[in-house]
Amino acid sequence: MKVKELYHIAIITPVILIIFLMISGCSSRVKSPVVLEDSTLVYLPIDSNDILAKITLFRKRSQRNNKLLNKGTVFSLKKNRKVRALINLRNLKLQHESDAVFHIDWVYDNGSSFHKKQVTLSLPDTSSVIESYISISPEIRNPGDYTIKVYYFRELIAEKNFHLLPEVIEPKLVGDEITAQITLYRKKSKKTGKLIGKGTSFKIKKKRNIRAIIDIHNRFGYGNRELKFKIKWLNEQGEVFYRKRVNLPSTDSTSTIKSSISITPGKHIPGNYTIQVYLFNKKIGEQKFKIRL
Repeated sequence: MKVKELYHIAIITPVILIIFLMISGCSSRVKSPVVLEDSTLVYLPIDSNDILAKITLFRKRSQRNNKLLNKGTVFSLKKNRKVRALINLRNLKLQHESDAVFHIDWVYDNGSSFHKKQVTLSLPDTSSVIESYISISPEIRNPGDYTIKVYYFRELIAEKNFHLLPEVIEPKLVGDEITAQITLYRKKSKKTGKLIGKGTSFKIKKKRNIRAIIDIHNRFGYGNRELKFKIKWLNEQGEVFYRKRVNLPSTDSTSTIKSSISITPGKHIPGNYTIQVYLFNKKIGEQKFKIRL
């Protein structure tokens, strides 16, 4: 082969390579995402040392211990309510030789964006967590499917789908306000039906339970509307460790609902506890009690 022909090949080959890269695109990540247990879609990097992101959606933080509350992918619209995103970054320190620029994009089901946020982590910032949030007030947002996407230098690295439910509208009262009176006890006599061990202090013991009988005052305060109750048992830190739903249709004249928890050794530690009763997400009764050794 002549020297002149070799020269032409040497010039043309890089040009062809550049054109090929422009056509095929240059990506540092796998195109198909991996689905984590929490439903985050992660686009894995080709370089195992590159940045990864995990998205957690929640509504608010506990004022007592800063824990994330109401985590999940389904939320109900409500005035002044927000959906928040906590994005945990991995391998950031390995790549953090200069400013790291992230974009958080909240999008509708049709792919159109309605809220964007840019976050720049500059040296010597070693933060590995970034956050964003949106309002889900019914006058701003509609029920439906949504997605949050996280980009690292404009490259999509993670996303998560979530769903917004319509606002739960409480029915109008047609009479006096409905309230709940809570009575705690250990068990009921098989002979007389009387409650045994009524009170607000209970001793931890094998095969022992705390039972709650809840009398609903003004049972038909909403007329013929089905009543939807939630019973929550909370520990000393205000965390719900057990909950129960009870629905009373209009055809059911029941004015008493029940719930119970076990206080067998190892189930709970000594301390102050609370049981709460909600009707249509509004608290209508509460009782504090103590578990002791």
